[in-house]
Amino acid sequence: MPRTTTMTILAATGALMLSQAPAHAGPVQLLSQHRYVSVTGTASILDFGHGELISDTGHDAYSAAAGDFGPFDAAAIVSAFGVSGYEANASGSGAAAQTSSLDGGAFGFTAATEMYAAGSSGVPGRGSVTALATTGFEVGFSIAAPSRWRLEMSSAVPDSNSQFSFRLADVAGTVIWDQTYLYDPVLGTQYDYVTLLDLAAGEYALTAYLSSYASFDGDVAYSGQGRAGFALAPLVELPEPHAAALLALGLAGLQRLRVARATPA
Repeated sequence: MPRTTTMTILAATGALMLSQAPAHAGPVQLLSQHRYVSVTGTASILDFGHGELISDTGHDAYSAAAGDFGPFDAAAIVSAFGVSGYEANASGSGAAAQTSSLDGGAFGFTAATEMYAAGSSGVPGRGSVTALATTGFEVGFSIAAPSRWRLEMSSAVPDSNSQFSFRLADVAGTVIWDQTYLYDPVLGTQYDYVTLLDLAAGEYALTAYLSSYASFDGDVAYSGQGRAGFALAPLVELPEPHAAALLALGLAGLQRLRVARATPA
């Protein structure tokens, strides 16, 4: 069974917006989901021709069962993996956590990842570590009527070894919104904001991924730590344009054009 998330960095993210109660905007049907957490890493002692002398691996992973649209609350934790010998050592540790909800067609996600690496080199051994902590959220859903949705994003990826991506796309793959839509030339990608999205009736794919990478190349160790969260909820159903109303708007526009053409310059 998945362990309850207890990571300090996930607690720092806070409950964010999972408890937000939306005003339902017509039927929202959940079609598919794949939510998971995973940590994997390898620590090795290499000779200076980069042949492997000894190694150790660490791995832990959990995922929501297929067809389970209930809350997902899990953490994958590798407390330590490593090797020592040949006048060298290499080690790593990491964790990935996710709390997500699909309740009533309102989507909530908070996640945290952290990955660490350390090592040393001597003669004849050279330490090496590669490790990745990742968590993913993939949900397919459909809405029966045009509606306005509220997207609240909160993310902090403090170093270059962590990445967060978010995307909402329609069934054809056309992107409605992703993490590139609010980019500031000075500040870079913006991850903390609230925006409103008008969605047409149809099917959509909602995805989010957070990962942190760690490595030791024999000389320098790199570690990563990230956290992220969002909430996407329907606010109000939008009326379908009525054919008569569209015709009236078209006729009014045509009349304005005729008047403009008849008026002397």
